[in-house]
Amino acid sequence: MYKEFSELLRLLKENNIMNIDDVQMREMVNKMKRELILKNHPYNIFLSSDGRYHTYVIKDGKRKPIAKKSREKVEDALVQFYKENEARTQSTLKTLYPEWLDYKLVCTNSSNTVRRIDNDWKKFYVGTPIIDIPIAKLDYITVHKWAHSIVKQMNLTQKQYRNMALIMKQILIYSVDKGLITDSPYERVRLPGKIFAKSSKKQSDTQVFLTDEQPQIEQEAYKEFYKTNNPVALAIPLAFQTGLRVGELVALRYSDIDREYLHIQRMEVRVPHKKEDGWGATEYKVVEHTKTQAGTRKVYLTTKAREILSMIKNASDSNGYVDNDYIFVNEKGRIHVRALDYRLRKYCDNLNIPEKSMHKIRKTFISTLIDHNVNINYIRETVGHESEETTYKSYCFNRLSTDMTENILENILCG
Repeated sequence: MYKEFSELLRLLKENNIMNIDDVQMREMVNKMKRELILKNHPYNIFLSSDGRYHTYVIKDGKRKPIAKKSREKVEDALVQFYKENEARTQSTLKTLYPEWLDYKLVCTNSSNTVRRIDNDWKKFYVGTPIIDIPIAKLDYITVHKWAHSIVKQMNLTQKQYRNMALIMKQILIYSVDKGLITDSPYERVRLPGKIFAKSSKKQSDTQVFLTDEQPQIEQEAYKEFYKTNNPVALAIPLAFQTGLRVGELVALRYSDIDREYLHIQRMEVRVPHKKEDGWGATEYKVVEHTKTQAGTRKVYLTTKAREILSMIKNASDSNGYVDNDYIFVNEKGRIHVRALDYRLRKYCDNLNIPEKSMHKIRKTFISTLIDHNVNINYIRETVGHESEETTYKSYCFNRLSTDMTENILENILCG
């Protein structure tokens, strides 16, 4: 009804046709909106015998009375009603997305998740017709057809679909909570498993350090340590002994050591900062919680792990490295995740081993315990997984080379 007035004023200001500040503009727009709403209201406002002012509005196809003590309060109620009605009829995924994303950013501990969501929005939604359909007109058939079509067109796996559809699902729930719609058409959408692209498990030699690679990597770390007396190098062999997430590793404090155990209770996170025109610089900070509820745990320190920690403490003390009781520090203070990933990739390059990240050390640790028949529930608890399925499905890989595996098969099957 009054959308064109707001757009006109915006264009006038952008082109410097009107010398008007933001406060004045909002006041002018609101005044024009109010006048237009009251002018187009189809029913009279009248003073009744009960001493109150009355009028009517149409809601859900029925006439609904409004009664207030003064004419001004009736007019206020009308303006509010028509504004809310316009929001219900004109809100789309496109108009609601920025508002919902800001809400999501406030309600989640992981701004990385919000950034991934924003990338999915640009990849799967921007430029598609469905984001311009009024929310109130999005019915089950439309949403169900959209879900089927995008899975087939983009050849999505089930996981990719769940991540992508989260935006549609949660914006519609958000719309219900705002009173824009009464229920979400997405809640009934169910897709058969057979339409999703099949995701195959990655090759083991890309996911773990093989039995002949791990000692080379550890030796390279010790080599750097003995050459430079830099305790940070020893984070690599300690990771092989503990299986910690790299964010947990760099957030360790000496106070977390309890004799033969490490108390895992915090981690480093990357915090990308949202700006109006996109994403700003990423900040690294330590938070006093772990990735999941199962992440808060105690991890056994082997004899070798305790020796490594002692070496780190001695080197830090001799170098004068101190930062808030953190274990992994250098002359600049606590180190960050990216420093360890860079160091490990450098070791791989030096040794002509395929480049692998710190997370692959965690997978190596878990696969090693599985290979040696450690109880699966103990492994799950040690690494902070919420289910054994995660441990087996995503972290169990063959650490042997192809030749070694074939030799074992020959010995077992051929005698």
